Amino acid sequence: MNIVELSNYRDIIFYKFLGLLKAESTSNMLGYVWYILEPLIQTTILFFVFGVLFEKGDIFFVLHILIGLMVWQWFEGSVNVASLGIRNHLGIHNIVKLPLFVYPTVILLAHLWKLMWLLLIIIILSLFLGFYPNLVYLHLPIVLLTLFSFIASLTFTLSIIITYFPDFLLFVSSILRLIFFFSGIFYYRDVVPDNLIFYFDLNPIALTMNMFRDIVINRINPNYNDMIYCLSLSLLLLFIYSILYFKCRNNILKTNTI
Repeated sequence: MNIVELSNYRDIIFYKFLGLLKAESTSNMLGYVWYILEPLIQTTILFFVFGVLFEKGDIFFVLHILIGLMVWQWFEGSVNVASLGIRNHLGIHNIVKLPLFVYPTVILLAHLWKLMWLLLIIIILSLFLGFYPNLVYLHLPIVLLTLFSFIASLTFTLSIIITYFPDFLLFVSSILRLIFFFSGIFYYRDVVPDNLIFYFDLNPIALTMNMFRDIVINRINPNYNDMIYCLSLSLLLLFIYSILYFKCRNNILKTNTI
């Protein structure tokens, strides 16, 4: 896959993206509403447990949790669904020959669209809580692009591997659960033990959560070194995916299975 090949199918990707959004909205009346309600409900529960019962919460903590859940929901939802994008469309692929990357790309764009609404809710909530935007907010599109690049490159790579080895999805689910507890969704970075902080800072999800928090809560510039690190991981994963893609796509076309 390259930029030229992707641009050649932009119209197909766009119309399939619109079709997916329409299908989700008609099949589930609470589809979009639930996508926003779920992190709000989880934030309320986590704030009650850690903020009220353990008396460690305040307004900052509410936004801290909500931003963490926003990033996590985007990451986990995209990986779980889009990584199956190729395998779940092998039957369609036998009838309509589209590039394999089209299927996960459409799913990723749908999840990005949902995220934008949740991010808007968080920004509005931050205004009511007294966290007014400044010029630092100009970094939001850059941070969004950084995280989207990582999610997309990881998902593309997993979509090839899982199509070959379906059982690998079980391993991915376990790793996702580990990342959930090691990303600082409901705790601050300074509570991480010193002997684990190095590994915590290797987690791109934790880093991007803190980038969003720096912008919305602290109203300071995100860490540029962390941004470069996440983009470097994305390039590495995209390189791995490119190798797998060009080695495996002919097998899919011939056998309709990997």
